[in-house]
Amino acid sequence: MKPANCKICGKVFLKSSFDICPDCVKKEQELIRNINDYCFNKEVVTLEEIGKEFNEPMKKLEKFLLDRKLVQIMDKLEMTCKACGVKYRILNEGRLYCKICYDKLETELARSGFEQNKDPYSKY
Repeated sequence: MKPANCKICGKVFLKSSFDICPDCVKKEQELIRNINDYCFNKEVVTLEEIGKEFNEPMKKLEKFLLDRKLVQIMDKLEMTCKACGVKYRILNEGRLYCKICYDKLETELARSGFEQNKDPYSKY
């Protein structure tokens, strides 16, 4: 293990498998647990609604989604496509784009020689 700075709070810690310190890992896990509890009895929920309820930025919630940290509520999430603006249910896919736009993007990336086994959303 090597010393590193936490990507969230900047505190120095001994890095193992996380880029964030144990305190921030604990806070993140508690936030995810609270989000799951909040969504438990809801039929449909949006990231915007969750962001307002917990005062969290959309980028952070989108990263949770892409990192599959919100898997317990994915079947309840209604998203707005980042490309075309249509509302869609993500179910278990965990994408920021609707199926049509995702397929278009995937085709364009394949034409440009992008590696197919690489996730096009890994940079988020």
